[in-house]
Amino acid sequence: MGSCFTSGSLYIGGSWDHDNNISTMPVMAIFKSSDDGQTWSHTNLNREGGITVLTVNPFNKNIIYAVGYEAVNSGGNTDYQNLLLKSTDGGGVWKKISGSAFNDISIRCLSADPHTSGKLFIGTAEGVTVSTDEGNTWNDLTLNKGINCILPDPVTSGRLFAGTDNGVFITSDGGGLWQSLSLGLISPKINCLEYDNTNDVLYAGAQNGGVS
Repeated sequence: MGSCFTSGSLYIGGSWDHDNNISTMPVMAIFKSSDDGQTWSHTNLNREGGITVLTVNPFNKNIIYAVGYEAVNSGGNTDYQNLLLKSTDGGGVWKKISGSAFNDISIRCLSADPHTSGKLFIGTAEGVTVSTDEGNTWNDLTLNKGINCILPDPVTSGRLFAGTDNGVFITSDGGGLWQSLSLGLISPKINCLEYDNTNDVLYAGAQNGGVS
């Protein structure tokens, strides 16, 4: 299940079980609240599967990206493939923008660059991948780690933080060279990051408890 917040609207992605519940299956759905969660509307995407990650285009609050998994029948068996979706009207209508680029890779996170419109980063079990055309084409970056979260610096263009299965890494050139920031971490597996650019403090949430 994924979520994101922008300009008074909260979005949650999951699956719709036709009984007004969020469940693991069977149909992808995006839930939206414009009153701090008091009431919700939903868009049924008419695809078996679920939504795992949501993020908003920093340049246009009506453009939202979603990563999900879709059930595909193959030879009588049900398999799952990754799906990247885009909405340009605040979550009303969703269109598939990338199909096969990540079918065999576990997608763990999705982030939008706050400095370049249409630039997206996806973290997978194998590393970081970047798109400069809103997800139509992708190129691998050099950090070959299991990526759990990607945090672009909101002030400095080209500066990214990545939480991985093996600690925290930073790049200042858009992903060409990476440096470890893992000294003193309680646990090497980092699931979430938050950056206070005013005080230059980076917070890391670890798998086995604790914040560094």
